[in-house]
Amino acid sequence: MIKTEVGVMTSLLKNAGFQVDIATTSGQPILGPTQKLDQIMKLGDINLKNYKGIILACLAAGSFPGAPVSQEAVALVKKALSEGKPVAANANSGIVLAEAGVLKGKKH
Repeated sequence: MIKTEVGVMTSLLKNAGFQVDIATTSGQPILGPTQKLDQIMKLGDINLKNYKGIILACLAAGSFPGAPVSQEAVALVKKALSEGKPVAANANSGIVLAEAGVLKGKKH
């Protein structure tokens, strides 16, 4: 998942000229079977003024039933949207958008 989700998203954004930072609730490295992402920020350290938008990889949410959705991620999505910044979610991370109330009244 690291390569096919975070890797692809990161490559596409960097090729389009954007700086990309990866953040998790813990700020700990993300380990996969063949890859490791070391340069991880904590969600709590994100200053939205430094970003054009947010993309949530599927890694951002567990499957249902699973761990609760990060309220920190939900708050960040709400804040980004209130500032007029685009927010996108891939696969299961749509649950963060649902928790933020973004999908109410929308077909998804």
